[in-house]
Amino acid sequence: MLLLLLIIPHSDAHILGGSQIQVNQVIIQFLTDPAFVVEDEDFYLSFSVQDAVTKKGLKGIQATIIFYDNNGRMLDTIDVEGSEIIEGDFAIKYNFENDGIYDVKIEILKESDVVAIDTQFRILVANKSILEDSSFIVGIV
Repeated sequence: MLLLLLIIPHSDAHILGGSQIQVNQVIIQFLTDPAFVVEDEDFYLSFSVQDAVTKKGLKGIQATIIFYDNNGRMLDTIDVEGSEIIEGDFAIKYNFENDGIYDVKIEILKESDVVAIDTQFRILVANKSILEDSSFIVGIV
């Protein structure tokens, strides 16, 4: 008799890896894809918004994503409607034209609340020329 045992990994997180911050009994997870953001290339920002007690994604929420440069100047704002958020999870496509350090602020408004929950994450955007430099030495021992 052959017995097949299937092990399924389990995690309470909606996003594996990335950053996580808890604000007012709400967990907000954040991840960039690819992990290393490069200037003038599209990438995805993925978010997961969960109840800190139940670890379940929040329903009936809207999100606003605000981008700031390293000097605190607002660069862009993107509104994410509730219909685009599935069990607290959503992603947006974005592109930073220049390298540098950027702040990404996320504001979450639940249908039942008057005041938004907000937090921010920092993104380091690499200079494209660093990745295009293909000069390296291969040594054989």
